[in-house]
Amino acid sequence: MPVEAEPRVHLAGEPSPRLQAALHYAARGIPVLASHFPVSVRARAAGERAALACSCGSAACPTPARHPVWGITADDATTDPAELVRWWVGIPDAGVATPVGPGLGMVELCHRAPVDLIVGWLAMRGIRVGPLIAAGPSYHQFLVAPGRGGWSFRMMEHGSLLRLGTGGGLVLLPPSRLIDGAWTRWLRPLETAGPLPDGDRLFRALLRLPGVVELAGSVPLGAAKLLSTGGEAPR
Repeated sequence: MPVEAEPRVHLAGEPSPRLQAALHYAARGIPVLASHFPVSVRARAAGERAALACSCGSAACPTPARHPVWGITADDATTDPAELVRWWVGIPDAGVATPVGPGLGMVELCHRAPVDLIVGWLAMRGIRVGPLIAAGPSYHQFLVAPGRGGWSFRMMEHGSLLRLGTGGGLVLLPPSRLIDGAWTRWLRPLETAGPLPDGDRLFRALLRLPGVVELAGSVPLGAAKLLSTGGEAPR
């Protein structure tokens, strides 16, 4: 998978883009914390490309580039600007993470279809999409109201579906770098996305998501343009 470039290069002396993002989320009442991130490791042989590993230094890291730095935990997520500045001044490249829990869940879909077709297909079923994050090629993360669902993973005929809910976990908010080198970015930002959709309903719907060819043939052009609005089709 090709490594994506950083969304924006910051000038010397300017606060890290991750710190700026963390302060922005905190100002909106979203508690965040600093997460480990990918670092390059030496190639094992001449001619090999450098690989990426978690900045924690553990070769057996179970959640590479997706767990808190130092000794902090999900319970330490905060909106306190002074604490955020301390974390990101210490580690400017740290990712920006927010914990899932009673107020926030996440459904991650891995599917090859263009995301506008997926959003259009959901809209045709009366399901409005809320905040939506691109997490690398083919990975789409829907922020949702957690409902009754906890952690679950399902393989589907045309992809896979991961759910983080009341059981805990972290969401890497843009601009954070994933262990495969991709950067998270907003497809539907918090500012324009409206309320969080029902996670139970969204998860059940996406379990029935068809393949790329069927999607392309069944989603009208008007519905496929609903990504910017997250419009809701009549039930």
